[in-house]
Amino acid sequence: MTTTVTMSLEELHQRVEGAYHKANEKGTLQNFLDGVVALCASVDKSVGVQAPAIIVQKAPEPQPTRYGLPVGFTFAQVEQRIARLEKEFPGLDSTHVMKLAETYAKILPPRESIYVGPKTQILCASGEKHPYNAASIIVVGKLALKRDINNFVEGRLSPKYLRPWDPSWKLWKKWEKETPGDYIVKPFQYGDLHLTKSANDTRKTVQNGEALMGVFHNTVTFLSDEEEAPRIDGEKATSYLINSLDEYAPHAGGDFWFSLSFDWGDGRLNLGSCNADDADPRYGSSSAFAS
Repeated sequence: MTTTVTMSLEELHQRVEGAYHKANEKGTLQNFLDGVVALCASVDKSVGVQAPAIIVQKAPEPQPTRYGLPVGFTFAQVEQRIARLEKEFPGLDSTHVMKLAETYAKILPPRESIYVGPKTQILCASGEKHPYNAASIIVVGKLALKRDINNFVEGRLSPKYLRPWDPSWKLWKKWEKETPGDYIVKPFQYGDLHLTKSANDTRKTVQNGEALMGVFHNTVTFLSDEEEAPRIDGEKATSYLINSLDEYAPHAGGDFWFSLSFDWGDGRLNLGSCNADDADPRYGSSSAFAS
């Protein structure tokens, strides 16, 4: 039996808006869409005010993506990386980098590479309470000086908007303390070993000894690899690069259920955000890991 609800257009709008905000709080937008469909189906069309026609097409269940790095793609050599980073960050101690890189190279699985990047705390003022945020602002600013970039989160990388996912961030901090010199050196990959459908799915695949990479680490990679860095352009490479380490609140309301992401959808490098639960086949295999 179908129950008919009589309401004004204004009341319908208020109910839909309320359901949207409730769904936002819980991060369950699909429940919101289902609720809108049910609500509109129950409105009495015989009343004087005609309810708006709302058509919601339910997306098919996404499948794990097979997007990956393009055939023949290679990362820059470690020697090239450190030479470029020394120009960006003069005066940092990199004497340990090559020795560590050579050790890791002996155990690297195919199509992985070596991440080299300055320690977050080294780039910040002494005593900085949020080194990840402060260091991310620095490297994104440097990247903007080198590349044509649309920064849709400009001014919103402070702790109010951005925080690193705690399990991985604890491991990064441990590595920073244990690694000599001013640079972190770790094997990393952009999804060839981890095919997932969203940032939250990616977080579920993390194994012991692995840490997700965020906007800081991937921006450093773009700085150090220049033209070799992953170019995301339709079928030629991954379509999106999710910074799965990042928990982001675009409206700073305290709900950190977004992630930051890179893409080259319009031929320019774009830094924006995506829902951490979005299961988009363009995202999957581009989430970055270090181990």
